[in-house]
Amino acid sequence: MKILPAATETWSSKIARRHEPQPVDGLYGYRKYRPCLRWEFGFSCAFCLCHEVDLALHGRTEIEHFIPVSHDPEQKNVYSNCFLICPLCNRSRGAAPNHDPLGEGHLLNPCEVIWQEIFRLEGNDLLPGEGNADAAYTWETYDLNDPQKAKMREMRRETIDAFTAFENRFPELQARLLAQAQDKSDPERLDVAKELWDVLEPVKKSLALFQAIPRNADQSCQCGHTGHHSLPDVLDRQTLEFDL
Repeated sequence: MKILPAATETWSSKIARRHEPQPVDGLYGYRKYRPCLRWEFGFSCAFCLCHEVDLALHGRTEIEHFIPVSHDPEQKNVYSNCFLICPLCNRSRGAAPNHDPLGEGHLLNPCEVIWQEIFRLEGNDLLPGEGNADAAYTWETYDLNDPQKAKMREMRRETIDAFTAFENRFPELQARLLAQAQDKSDPERLDVAKELWDVLEPVKKSLALFQAIPRNADQSCQCGHTGHHSLPDVLDRQTLEFDL
C-alpha cells in the first residue's frame, strides 16, 4: 500500500496534464472535472501541496480557476484552467488577479513551472525563493504558509515518523523479548511477546489513514477510461510502501 511521505517535498517537475476529459458546458459544468483533477494532482492541493487526508478538518478539495471566471468567463469550463485546490488556498486567493496590481509579480502555474525551483520546504514551512516577485506574489496570494497549513504539515510529519519508527523497531524488540523468554523459560514473558502482535495491528490501521490514494478515489472520470488513474510521478516517487 502506498503511504504518504512524512512531508511532501515541493514538486520536482512540472505537473503533467495526463487527462483529456470530454468538453463540458453549463454554469457548473467544470465540476465534472473533479475526478480527473483529483488523479491529476495526486489528491493534493496544486499550490500548498496539502493532501486530502491533511484537510480532514477543513473540508474537501475544491476546483480553482487559475484565470478567474470573473476576469474571463470563457475560461470557466476549460480543463487546463482548472486545478485541484484546498479550501484554505481557495479562500485566500478569492478573485485576486493573476498579475499583482501593486507590483511586478504574476501568479505561478505548477503545470508550467517547477515548484521546487521556486519554493522550498523548511520543516513545516513552505517558503518562496528570495528576490523572486512571482514567487512572492503567489506565496502571498494563496497564503501558502498559513499557520493552519503549517500545522497540518507538522501533524502528518510527526504522526508518520512515529508510526514508521514503531513498525521499524517492532521486529527487533519482539525478537529480543522472545529470546529472553526462551532463555529464562519464562512463559509469562513469552505470552507478552506474542501479544505484541495485537498491539501492532491498530498501529497499522492508523498508518493506513495516510494512504496516498484515498479509499474514496474516483473509479471513473470525464475522460471515459481509467488508464491514467495513478499518482503523478512527482508524488509517487515520494510515497512509502507498507504491507498493511
